[in-house]
Amino acid sequence: MNQTFYKLQSHPPYARPFGDSEIVVVSDGPLDLGAPEDSFRGLSKDEIDEQLLRSFLPTDKVVIEQNIPLLTSGGKRILFETGIGSLEMFGPHSGRLQTSLQEAGIDPGSIDAVVCSHPHPDHIGGICTNEAYHYFPTRRFI
Repeated sequence: MNQTFYKLQSHPPYARPFGDSEIVVVSDGPLDLGAPEDSFRGLSKDEIDEQLLRSFLPTDKVVIEQNIPLLTSGGKRILFETGIGSLEMFGPHSGRLQTSLQEAGIDPGSIDAVVCSHPHPDHIGGICTNEAYHYFPTRRFI
């Protein structure tokens, strides 16, 4: 079973109400983690295959979606994480945040704050371009 289970297309934004607020989830693209046994340690190959098949997932590789939430509350927009950006360490399909924001009709300049949970490349790589152009230059970083 060696199929591609994702396409090079933008995923639609998913908007959900959250009390008086709204959360929009945009994509930074799919992340291919490779062979399942590399990610699910401590289980036999048969156990891993059984669990993946039960969830209608392929057994030859694990591909996850890198989702990024944007909270709109009290007239403010707060982005949680910036994705991989232009870094290529996670493959050619990552780093789609700016495209996903544009396709969702969200101007990066309308984002008031950016929250980064920790300084791993897949969480802060999308702060700026390789030329140090800041995607969120006047925003507050938390």
